[in-house]
Amino acid sequence: MLIFLLPILILFRIIYSPNYLVYNPEYYLRVVVICIETVKQKTAIMSSKIINTGRYESNTDFWSAEIRGKAVTFHFGKIGRNGTRAAREFVSQAEAEHFVDQRLQAKIEEGFKLVEI
Repeated sequence: MLIFLLPILILFRIIYSPNYLVYNPEYYLRVVVICIETVKQKTAIMSSKIINTGRYESNTDFWSAEIRGKAVTFHFGKIGRNGTRAAREFVSQAEAEHFVDQRLQAKIEEGFKLVEI
C-alpha cells in the first residue's frame, strides 16, 4: 500500500519545498520517474498469474519451480535439508514457462516424481 502512496508524498514534498526545487528540479524528476517505474513493476508482478509446478522428489533429492510473470524461482536440494533457492528472469512469461517445462521434463526423465504435500 505504501508503494502506491510514495509518488503522492513526493509531489507533496515538491509543492511545499519550492526553494529546493528551484536549485535541483532534476532530482525530483528522477525520483518521480523511479517511483512510477517501481509502481509499474510491482503492479505487473502482483497482477501476473502464479504457476507452481508442485514438489518433485527422487530417492534423495527434491525440486520445484514457481513462475511469477517473467521470473522463475527454483527450490532444490537434498530431502531433509533446507535446500537452495535460485531465481532467473526471462524476457516474457511464455519463455519462462517453456524453460520450466523443459527442466520439468528433464527432472521426470531423471526419475523425479510428483509428491502431494
